[in-house]
Amino acid sequence: MDHSNIPLYVDLDGTLVATDTLWESLVVALRNDPLLLLRLPFLLLRGKAAFKDHVAAHATIAVELLPYDAELLTFLREERERGRTIVLATAAHSSIAQAVADHVQVFSDVLATTSTVNLKGSTKAERIRLHAGGPFAYIGDNIADVPIWTAASESFVAGTNGSLVKKAGTVTRTFLRPTASMRDVAKQLRLHQWVKNILLFMPVLLAHKFAEPALFLQVFVAFLTFGLCASAVYVLNDVMDIESDRAHPTKQRRPMASGRIPLSFALSAIPLLFGAAALLSVTVLPVAYSLWLLTYAVLTTLYTFVFKRMEIVDVLVLAGLYTLRIEAGAAAANVVVSPWLLMFSMFLFTSLAFLKRYTELLDMAGRERASMAGRGYTIGDTEMIRVLGPAIGYISILVITLYVNSPEVRALYLHPLRLWLLVPCMVYWITRLWLIAHRGGMHEDPILFTVRDRASYVVGLIVVGIVIAASV
Repeated sequence: MDHSNIPLYVDLDGTLVATDTLWESLVVALRNDPLLLLRLPFLLLRGKAAFKDHVAAHATIAVELLPYDAELLTFLREERERGRTIVLATAAHSSIAQAVADHVQVFSDVLATTSTVNLKGSTKAERIRLHAGGPFAYIGDNIADVPIWTAASESFVAGTNGSLVKKAGTVTRTFLRPTASMRDVAKQLRLHQWVKNILLFMPVLLAHKFAEPALFLQVFVAFLTFGLCASAVYVLNDVMDIESDRAHPTKQRRPMASGRIPLSFALSAIPLLFGAAALLSVTVLPVAYSLWLLTYAVLTTLYTFVFKRMEIVDVLVLAGLYTLRIEAGAAAANVVVSPWLLMFSMFLFTSLAFLKRYTELLDMAGRERASMAGRGYTIGDTEMIRVLGPAIGYISILVITLYVNSPEVRALYLHPLRLWLLVPCMVYWITRLWLIAHRGGMHEDPILFTVRDRASYVVGLIVVGIVIAASV
């Protein structure tokens, strides 16, 4: 049966785009005005239509970057070429719907939420019926669309909920997308980034507390709380950077940027992760550790909203957060951390933070962009960072040489002079990382690169062997 003469009405959120434009607008509005968070409960009391109208008035989303369903969009363009009337019918605010329609250029008209009417469910069904003036077809993705499918002459199901096919009546075609997998959730929570929290174990190891498993258990719990807190901040960071991620050639494939993980899930996960970390910390670990964890949470949140846009400051904060992990590990195990270790950490991780910025600047140059989105650096800074970064890394090696001659070393090691062998190992490792980056061979966080780098493992084993040789 030829349905090309029947107008086709298309939903937006979850159907044409793999996201919810209300949540997208809310994120932008909160980024522009964080105090809006305090007014949200009162705005909701005015009704959903008024709420959407207020949010839309305070946020302009980049509709050209939204994760559109390519298969569905191709289908709509083919139907339009066949002469079919296609209308965007959505519960999204009219300003957003019109912007989307202007961008995709397939809709002859737009039906959307106004300041007084929330176009959803039975309200949308009635509005479509009056607009069509006869038979119509509908593409939707939500349980709220059942009244519309019931009234439609032809039904299409999109989105991720395959069970709706049975409720949509006789379905002509589906445009179903896979739901988020556990791998997507793991990527979104950045579980692989938890490897950075191994630094929490450094104070116990360097204090030679090998015969006290209770201390290692304490630090392991701290490791978990830091991981939960870090995941919450990574999710928050991705929420705030979602538009710049979509404009990036590789970051656009991230679970949230691509729409595989909805913004609503991410925003609900943030307080849950923070809450779990706080509860575990205050019930199991010392108060001093909980204060370090709180400091980490505050600094990383400030980094997301403020510090990462400030050149030099962003690098110092990142290095400080690595060093903070060492302090937190010492507090969890109730051991004294060496100031030499803190100095070494600060210089080393400042160098690695600059290395991360250097690789990002090289990537920008390859994409012919003059400045880094959401950062304070430009292409012109590349040469300075290339010189400054390795120099700061070599200062961390100077700290090692000073430490080897300190009284603390003679108290902990039977053969402290053997620790001098650490110097050529560190010179090789730092120089090699910067050389790889200079040749364009580093495309990720230097810490994660190290985790996957065989040569780094070899250097690490040699370092461990040197420390053992100095101890016995």
